[in-house]
Amino acid sequence: MNTPRRHDSGQLSLKLPTAPAHLANAPHGRYVLDATVAFAHRGGEWLDRITNSRAVAYRIHHDVTRSRWYVTASW
Repeated sequence: MNTPRRHDSGQLSLKLPTAPAHLANAPHGRYVLDATVAFAHRGGEWLDRITNSRAVAYRIHHDVTRSRWYVTASW
């Protein structure tokens, strides 16, 4: 998966690669996650970056033990 986007609503969407694109639940081959995303640590800096269309890298990690997904942003 690539090109994650966080929308004003707090939802995160991912642009799916060609092979699983049929699983998209939004236009243009995007998959919108059910949960909202918020960054408590340095959230103001992150918001400034996305508001001004500056680069942000995202890492998505699934903790199998805790059954949780984590999204880490960096710039």
